[in-house]
Amino acid sequence: MIVTMDKQYRFKLGDHVKKTKGSQWQGKVVGFYSTDLTPWGCAVESDTEKGSVQIYPETALDFVNKPRIQREEWVNVYPTFTSRGHQTREIAERFAEDGRIACVKRTIDCEEGDGL
Repeated sequence: MIVTMDKQYRFKLGDHVKKTKGSQWQGKVVGFYSTDLTPWGCAVESDTEKGSVQIYPETALDFVNKPRIQREEWVNVYPTFTSRGHQTREIAERFAEDGRIACVKRTIDCEEGDGL
């Protein structure tokens, strides 16, 4: 497999990442690689040892400061379930079904991967 820039990958050049298991390693993404066993991986330059670069599969890395996911959405509430979130109250109203008991704003504030 070849790493191509026309796909969306989890990490970008310059992202600050760390290893999630085993030995500690933290640094900046300076490149990418791909092998038969690792469909996509990152080359990471150490924060503490400039010029020292290690390669890791993307699954072994996480953001040092994960981007927060923050948004508000509107949901239709029914006696036994809640609808998926909608960007505006007006959109939620359009998708409302019989039996709705409320239409409420829900605030999402989490980091990527929370609760998984």
